Amino acid sequence: METLLIITNNPAVEAHYLGCAMRLCADYQQVLLTARDAIHLGRCLLMHPESGSITPAQTPYRSLLLGSCQCQLDVVSLEMIENALTRYRSFSAASRAGKWREAELQDFQLIDLNLLREAVNKAPGMFRWGQ
Repeated sequence: METLLIITNNPAVEAHYLGCAMRLCADYQQVLLTARDAIHLGRCLLMHPESGSITPAQTPYRSLLLGSCQCQLDVVSLEMIENALTRYRSFSAASRAGKWREAELQDFQLIDLNLLREAVNKAPGMFRWGQ
């Protein structure tokens, strides 16, 4: 049976999926880098790293759902995460350093949580939560 893993920097995701296999990150970029490292270790993306068409300049939060793969390296997942990293880096530091109000941050957390919930709901029944 394959295992699920969440990688996130979103406190709402952390609270909602408490007890599930999760890697907590400091920021959006670290989520992408941690996912890339996990892919190199045999994980695969179960959702697009830019789901919801929300750019790094538009939100400080990103959560990703990964599964374990049958192959050593899932090239498609690696290509998607590398493209997401390239896109992330294309935004200037100033555009990512938004000064959001608390209400806006909560909205961003909810949007990210909902995107992750959709991916979890679509994950095949053969998956279980793992480490």
